[in-house]
Amino acid sequence: MLKQGTMSDKVSALTTIIRRNPQYSISYIHNLVGMAKKKNRKQAELAIDSLKELFCDTEEALLSNDRKLIAFSKNPLI
Repeated sequence: MLKQGTMSDKVSALTTIIRRNPQYSISYIHNLVGMAKKKNRKQAELAIDSLKELFCDTEEALLSNDRKLIAFSKNPLI
């Protein structure tokens, strides 16, 4: 799905992968940020909306107000 399909399919696939395991999905986050930098406005908007949803807009957001950030160096899983 990440190599084929429409842009919205690719963004949805990346978002799902990141949401399932954010600690090990840094390369996918980089891909999504790269899509947000594209000159094609529609593609960039799709990626930006997805990043916004991932990091702040939902209750399952990666950056929640009720949790403290943990440094990668202090995380025993990485």
